[in-house]
Amino acid sequence: MVHHRNENKTAWKAALCHFLLAGIVFFTVTMPFRRYFSLMEVTEIRLAAALPPFFGMVYGVWGALGCAAANFIADLLSGYSLSMSVCSFPVQLLMGILPWFLWYHIPVQGEEKPSFPKMDTAWKVVKYLLIILVDSVVTTLLLGMLLKAFGIAGIFSRTTLVMFWNNLDFSYMLGIPLFTLIAIRKGRRFSLNERLILMFLFLAILAAILTGIVSLHEASAVPEELIYLWNRVYTNVAVTLNIFIVVELIFLFYMEKRLTIPIQTLAQLASDYVQVEDEELNSQKFTETCRPYMNDNTEVGYLARSYARMVTDLDTYMENLTRMTAERERIGTELDVAAHIQSSMLPCIFPAFPDREEFDIYAVMNPAREVGGDFYDFFMVDETHLAVVMADVSGKGVPAALFMVIGKTLIKDHTQSGKSLSAVFIDVNNLLCESNSEELFITAFEGVLDLETGEFRYVNAGHEVPYISSGGEEFKPYKVRAGFVLAGMEGTRYRAGVMQLQAGDRIFLYTDGVPEATNAENELYGSGRMKDALNRNLTAGPEELLRTVKEDVNCFVGRASQFDDLTMLCVKYKGKKCEAEKTGSGKELVLEATVGNLETVIAFAEKEMQAMGCPVKVQTQISIAIDELFGNIAHYTYCPGTGNAVVRVEKQQEPQAVTITFIDEGKPYDPLSREEPDVTLSARERQIGGLGIYMVKKSMDHVSYEYRDGKNILKICKKFF
Repeated sequence: MVHHRNENKTAWKAALCHFLLAGIVFFTVTMPFRRYFSLMEVTEIRLAAALPPFFGMVYGVWGALGCAAANFIADLLSGYSLSMSVCSFPVQLLMGILPWFLWYHIPVQGEEKPSFPKMDTAWKVVKYLLIILVDSVVTTLLLGMLLKAFGIAGIFSRTTLVMFWNNLDFSYMLGIPLFTLIAIRKGRRFSLNERLILMFLFLAILAAILTGIVSLHEASAVPEELIYLWNRVYTNVAVTLNIFIVVELIFLFYMEKRLTIPIQTLAQLASDYVQVEDEELNSQKFTETCRPYMNDNTEVGYLARSYARMVTDLDTYMENLTRMTAERERIGTELDVAAHIQSSMLPCIFPAFPDREEFDIYAVMNPAREVGGDFYDFFMVDETHLAVVMADVSGKGVPAALFMVIGKTLIKDHTQSGKSLSAVFIDVNNLLCESNSEELFITAFEGVLDLETGEFRYVNAGHEVPYISSGGEEFKPYKVRAGFVLAGMEGTRYRAGVMQLQAGDRIFLYTDGVPEATNAENELYGSGRMKDALNRNLTAGPEELLRTVKEDVNCFVGRASQFDDLTMLCVKYKGKKCEAEKTGSGKELVLEATVGNLETVIAFAEKEMQAMGCPVKVQTQISIAIDELFGNIAHYTYCPGTGNAVVRVEKQQEPQAVTITFIDEGKPYDPLSREEPDVTLSARERQIGGLGIYMVKKSMDHVSYEYRDGKNILKICKKFF
């Protein structure tokens, strides 16, 4: 309800504004001519005669009413009687309402519903001219009857004739320019046909004005009454104007049919065609619209034929584009599936081995395209050996991804068969060479970590060198011998290497996509930046470490597109039961009591003694003792089976000394109970055995043994001085 009230209030305000504007303009224009250009008692040179039809057609009843009210006031101020002014009011009102009614209720050819007055077709010009003619005739007849009633003039007299010509001529000559000004003020775009029509109409108006000036000059030379003079001028103006307009309309009708309207139609058709938002373009409608003009031999016909051919070609293009788009979407979907399959083939669930405490591992791969040629892998060869693989297939995209699947599968299958690493790469290389028509190749690095001893055996086929962080120190490149690439040449031999890892050591593997990442300035990321990123987070676990490197690479690359696949893997070796556990002032190592682990035990003890500040001489003596004692445990305690042993290294403060404790759960065995050898005898004369224990006793400051709670406990102690 409130909304309707507001709308009604706004409508009344607009109507009042239109009424006042029309009245003020009419009064302002008519009064000077009544005073200074009067032809007789009831008429004058009346430019204001063009205003009632104009304001009536623009503002409707309120515009006509404003002009009628202003004319009523002007009549009174000009000395007309009240009765005559009142009687002329409805005639003046009709003069504005009749054109409005006729314009908006009578459509012309090609017009579904009449719109705001504009001269954009010849038929609308004819409509306007006829409306003004009818309005002038009706108004003149009514005014003639009014003049006769008041005894001023007859219905058909020179006075009424002047009124008729005045209304007709000025409505023609002023109405069209006024409508043009309104259109310009509203910012309306003039069509080609409308600009041509207005140009010719203004030429006709200019010719009529010049005719009026010449007629006025010639008539002024012959003395006669003003009414006769202006009657002649109006007549000449009307004749000139109508002759020009008739000739122009004939020409305009021809131009509309052959040029302007066809061009406008084709232009609008093309505009609608390119702006259509429907899923399907209506090409058939476009062609049917062009068809009436296609047989024309003028430029319009050539344009119509070109449009029709363009639409046909465009339809063909759209069909091809639709088919190609569908094909691309299908390929894209298949690539998405392939990328998902590829990513699912790589170990991607972390933590990968939550029940294993001996190591921590993490890996990432970011392909440059939907699918890539890089791959990593890690898997348990058996209960005590972890295999890690890092590889890069030459090329990118689907071919590299397919070759990657083959290479990954072959490496894993041959590794799990129990072969040595060199044999694995030899066999895989030969198999890949057999069916490698695309001449792809793989650079690969594989290592197998013994989780009990920390021994890391590896083989390299032309891949990037790994980076190792040992003893909590910085990551450094580990120089390994690089063999030839896989699938490069059949019969290539590969040599395996070995390194010893200690608890806490980490290995970083990667593809060349990391150091060769390129920014917008074509600058390489480089191994130096990669090493710095690794060493900025020395205490981080594998996952955090890889995330740090990836963020650093992304920061360096910026907005540049990724050129190559980017793959990284990091494994941290924790030892048998995780890193050697602290026990009071020392640490202990739990591992399988085998001869193969002897080097691990010695390395562990030496590392701890170095941290204590133990002299090198003392370290050497203790290492010899460990070799003897742990060797005995490995040979005799669990024989013929095997079991775990604990090696504990502790520092004594007062006096400063190192204590090494060996604990196992094997059968009771006291090496100190053996009879000491007679060192005065020659080697041939002495009995075999016992010399090693004897040397341990002599080199250590204290050696003890006890069997408690089902465990063998052997201790040795050596002072620093």
